[in-house]
Amino acid sequence: MTNSITVTAQRWAHGWEIIIDEENATQVRTLAKAPQQVRDYLDTLYPETDHSQLEVHLTYEEVESQLQAARAAQRAAQKAEEEATQKIRKIVAQLRTDGVSLSDTAAILEVSKSRVQQLQAA
Repeated sequence: MTNSITVTAQRWAHGWEIIIDEENATQVRTLAKAPQQVRDYLDTLYPETDHSQLEVHLTYEEVESQLQAARAAQRAAQKAEEEATQKIRKIVAQLRTDGVSLSDTAAILEVSKSRVQQLQAA
């Protein structure tokens, strides 16, 4: 058994229909209960398999493409931030190697002295 499953959520009058695959679906009133409902449903279909650790990933087709794009942008922003921090660390190292004081390094970078120390330590 895989450790995760992706299911599709579709709204209906009394909550959400959770489509597991072409032949299997279940319902929940709120999406917060969907992962456990999917596990319980699969337990009824396959009682010999333990589904308690199964990770359930929900998709909601109305926003899925926008959500994927937003998550990709978020990952790109995090990567850019990490790269920028590495560049700043190199600058801090260069300034400190050149004998620039902690206070002056902070002034050049327009950050606090404690932030310079954090950048040095990492």
